[in-house]
Amino acid sequence: MKKILFLFGFLLIPSFLFAQSDDQINSTVQIIEAEVIEVVEQVPVDVEFQNGRDYIVQTIRAVLREGNFTGDEIIVEQDYLGLSKGDNFLVEEYLEEGQNPEYRLVDFDRRNGLTWLVLAFVVLILVFAKWQGLRSLVSLGTSILVIVYVLVPLLLKGAPPILTSVIIATVLLALAIFLTHGFNKRSLIAFSGTVATVVVTGIIASWAVSGTHLSGFGSHEATYLDFNSGVALDFVGLLLASIIIGVLGVLDDISITQVAVVRELYSANPNLNRKDVFTRALRVGKEHVSALVNTLVLAYVGVGLPLILYVSTLGVSDVGLVLNSEVFATEIVRTIIGSIGLILSVPLTTFLAAVFLEDSKGKPLSEKEKHEGCAHAH
Repeated sequence: MKKILFLFGFLLIPSFLFAQSDDQINSTVQIIEAEVIEVVEQVPVDVEFQNGRDYIVQTIRAVLREGNFTGDEIIVEQDYLGLSKGDNFLVEEYLEEGQNPEYRLVDFDRRNGLTWLVLAFVVLILVFAKWQGLRSLVSLGTSILVIVYVLVPLLLKGAPPILTSVIIATVLLALAIFLTHGFNKRSLIAFSGTVATVVVTGIIASWAVSGTHLSGFGSHEATYLDFNSGVALDFVGLLLASIIIGVLGVLDDISITQVAVVRELYSANPNLNRKDVFTRALRVGKEHVSALVNTLVLAYVGVGLPLILYVSTLGVSDVGLVLNSEVFATEIVRTIIGSIGLILSVPLTTFLAAVFLEDSKGKPLSEKEKHEGCAHAH
């Protein structure tokens, strides 16, 4: 079971982070699992922290659970995890030809816990949504594969980030919508409306990033990538690509919902004309957008909460100066552009659905349409 999660969870992380080689010095570096046999020593260090926490250095005796030296015991020191006997953790093994291997503690081994969490999620979605849930999982897995094995390599090779992300976004939308909801008129309308929204959102995002003079270096990861990629990357373009990819999930949801609402209205009252259906469906969309925008903002705040707390401890009185910093400005632009995309998707998709589903007036909903309509109701 642990191996299954290792394949699933670490699929998002390029393998070169876990195994590197240098032919000139015949050395290898890999990440392997170990288990704590004994905490040999635990020494408090006299370091003053404003939060009053004790600084502890542990000497750990552990046994290797995989790799070329499985079963061997090692001694490592660490000062940030707080390990106990029986804990599983990951170590970096540096092996140079003719030398004894060296080990450095990396992190807890969380794969077991993540395995059960993933399995609980899969079981829950299969029980609740059955075959449609299975299609959703297939769509999710395929999207992850496309991002990891297509989008990431292309961007690392210096492909144009904006054009590449729009193309990949279109592919991901097709996978998400058609695999989950089947290839039919409703799915095609939702797909068309979402693609149009992605293109318009991308244009607005490009203008916003340029107008706010964002460089794309609003995080430490971007700096590390710049030094280690070996390619002259366009970080402004990468920022735009991340905004476009990040907004896909909610756009998919709202587009499918609006199409379902229009279909319900035409089925319930064949006397309604296009304008009436558009107006009524738009009212539903406004409620949906209000909820999703709030969700989107809270999601970004949740991710950046430690940073917000850190800045609040600095005693900076001018909030404007804080928000002007690139790290905050980037998230503000990301949130606003995502919200604009949500707002635009409602009238675009609703209009297309009102026009192209008009021939469904008075036609009863199929069992599949009833099920999907309930699944997307909010």
